[in-house]
Amino acid sequence: MLSEMPPPVNKRDNPYAAPVLDSLSPINAQVSAMSTGSLNGIDILFVAGFGPITRAATQEQSRQLYQDTLRLPLQSMDGNPGYLHSDRIDGVKHLALWPLTQASQSCFGIDDWPEHLPAPQCWLELEAADLVAATATLKAAAYALL
Repeated sequence: MLSEMPPPVNKRDNPYAAPVLDSLSPINAQVSAMSTGSLNGIDILFVAGFGPITRAATQEQSRQLYQDTLRLPLQSMDGNPGYLHSDRIDGVKHLALWPLTQASQSCFGIDDWPEHLPAPQCWLELEAADLVAATATLKAAAYALL
């Protein structure tokens, strides 16, 4: 239930928030460029997917919120009951609740998120016109790609 969830963490009190927010400053400085679909030479075509990263301890609460309370048409992926997703929501190509252990497996090949990195709260997949050019641009700007 929502009343049982912990209160949000004040970003100023979170030791991980400042480095993450600082790493986004080149993007934040270019917000006006986003309206044109191009960011530092990266031509973003559309948002391919988005969703929260869920934790094992609150997996059922997350499911209840998104499926029962918000009534989103989420379903389990075949063979993967923890990955709830939908491609049937207007305005969203793909929405999914992605368990942190699965995100860690996808990025690092291990079940536990590395302690030296802040654990993600959500995932975002963007479709770029030229993936090679987008990757080179991000690496040249010193972004670590997972």
